[in-house]
Amino acid sequence: MQSHFWTRRSVLVSLAAPAVVRRLSGQAQTTVALQPFAQHVRRLEDALAYLGQPIPAGVHDRINAAIGGANEEQAVAAVQKLLDPLVIAIVNINGESRVKVTQGDAKPELVEGGTRLFLVKVENQAPVRNRLVVESPNSGPASLRSRGEAEPKLELTPKMAAERWADFSIYLQSPMAQRLSGLGIEYVILQVYSRDRGQRSAQLAFNVGQGTQDIGFRNDILVVFDSKPARSVLLHVTDEKGGHLSLRLSFAIASSVFIPFHPSGSRPISRSSRRSTAWRESASACPRDPTPSSTRAGRSISPSLRNSQSRQRDPMKCRSS
Repeated sequence: MQSHFWTRRSVLVSLAAPAVVRRLSGQAQTTVALQPFAQHVRRLEDALAYLGQPIPAGVHDRINAAIGGANEEQAVAAVQKLLDPLVIAIVNINGESRVKVTQGDAKPELVEGGTRLFLVKVENQAPVRNRLVVESPNSGPASLRSRGEAEPKLELTPKMAAERWADFSIYLQSPMAQRLSGLGIEYVILQVYSRDRGQRSAQLAFNVGQGTQDIGFRNDILVVFDSKPARSVLLHVTDEKGGHLSLRLSFAIASSVFIPFHPSGSRPISRSSRRSTAWRESASACPRDPTPSSTRAGRSISPSLRNSQSRQRDPMKCRSS
């Protein structure tokens, strides 16, 4: 009787062991219900379209077809498969709120003097509802505002300014949320501005609060970007008598990247295919910062970087890159 008891006990332990190992090894798949995930994807599409880089029409149609499927698990997997090629980084938050980051499948291509949008996929196993933060030593102002000191300290060396070639920020305005929703899988929008052209590397680190970084440098990745050169077109605009005038210029292009018209010295913003951009400019006034803070372009640019590049402009010379 006693031997039978021990045999039964050993069988129960052996059957339970595989489940325990899977849980401890962190290999369990992150799951999410279709209904809240579908609404999240809809708002993601709206935000990308609003910012000027919409999801391709073919991908949008396939997302609609996947969401309308009868099998919820297959629908969620299909939508992820369609969005993953746009993902530059995958952020995994384990049950202890530790953050681990791996590089995604998106092509790390930028444009000189412009902003491109990427997705960051968040696998939230905790679930955490804090704000996702991105940090990089290659992001930040390349100049400092004067404080009127007679002998200012050297706080920003030329080497440091050269390393700060980019600006990385997560888009937190509506229709996107400022904090993670707690869904097992969700996506956030990463805005990347490139000051330079050519190949540039950047270290990207993510966290959801102090002390959430995983050990062993697993919360950051090194991404090598390829920044395509921009072309500048100098326009001299006058009326028939050579005087000043007010005008409206519209530009439309069918290529994959478009840098809209902007006054000389301000930062261009990348736009997606088959979109039109218009700018209203008074040549007699030519304001110092023509991009209103309330517009979509103003929200996609770091104020610190925009201020560092501001300077007095010639009202008769405007540029489109």
